[in-house]
Amino acid sequence: MSEDTVTSIPAQPGYFITELVVGDHEYPWELSETPIVAWSIIRCDDAVWAEPIGLISEVEKYIIKCPNGKYFFVGGERWFETAEECLKHLRESYERVQAKHLEEKLRGARS
Repeated sequence: MSEDTVTSIPAQPGYFITELVVGDHEYPWELSETPIVAWSIIRCDDAVWAEPIGLISEVEKYIIKCPNGKYFFVGGERWFETAEECLKHLRESYERVQAKHLEEKLRGARS
């Protein structure tokens, strides 16, 4: 059994952690982009992967904006060509989660 190793390397300019800023009737839904300052390279047994290090707290699922302007959804291994596509995906995902929470809450109130 091998030991896990973690190495940090500086990030090249132009990479960002992208998150959803939830809007309402006064403010629009938008994307927030935080620069990635380094990459954490994790080696565990035969697997190797990179996780971004930004100036924000840990994010479980995230989208990375690349220097070419495209967005990569790490948790879903999916590319988005534009900010609009990325925003649409994040908003739909958020709304599905909110609907699920509401349904669970209503189900609990009926019991």
